[in-house]
Amino acid sequence: AANFLLGLRAFADDPVVLFATSDLPFIDAAAIDEVASRGVAGAGLCYPYFSKDEVRAVFPHEANSYLKLRDGDITGSSVFLLGPHHVLPREAEIRAFFEARKNIPRLVGMLGLDLALRMVLTKKLGLRVLTVAALERRFGKLAGFPVAAVRGCSPRCSLDIDHERDLAEALAHVGQA
Repeated sequence: AANFLLGLRAFADDPVVLFATSDLPFIDAAAIDEVASRGVAGAGLCYPYFSKDEVRAVFPHEANSYLKLRDGDITGSSVFLLGPHHVLPREAEIRAFFEARKNIPRLVGMLGLDLALRMVLTKKLGLRVLTVAALERRFGKLAGFPVAAVRGCSPRCSLDIDHERDLAEALAHVGQA
């Protein structure tokens, strides 16, 4: 959270900042341009997401985890847009969320019992009780500013290297190229 906020503060006067994690082996300028071009006016966060078919069309060897929604199986981006004037006033909440991300009881308290229960039903039982629109609304309410889920960006924004299996997938993709 500290590094994220430090970087965002450096661009506090800009209307929009593009954020990208540093572990995206296949990111390219075209993928960055796609995210940058899909900003939604007034949103504090524009977060691209991808269907399983979209990702598999580019990365057939990937084994991403997908959230099973009524809208289909989706995964998120490691590149997104932020409005510093929306996000920086919520610094305390952002720090709390980062700190709670591995603490299930605290996350339940932050997300609300209803959403937490739906997430458990979705992740553990595979029940499709959530939609992208419902998540967009809930996270917007939680964040305190508008959140926009964005389609149409390159899946190159989704394949990151967090684990050894991710590296193996990336190497398999390079072997296929």
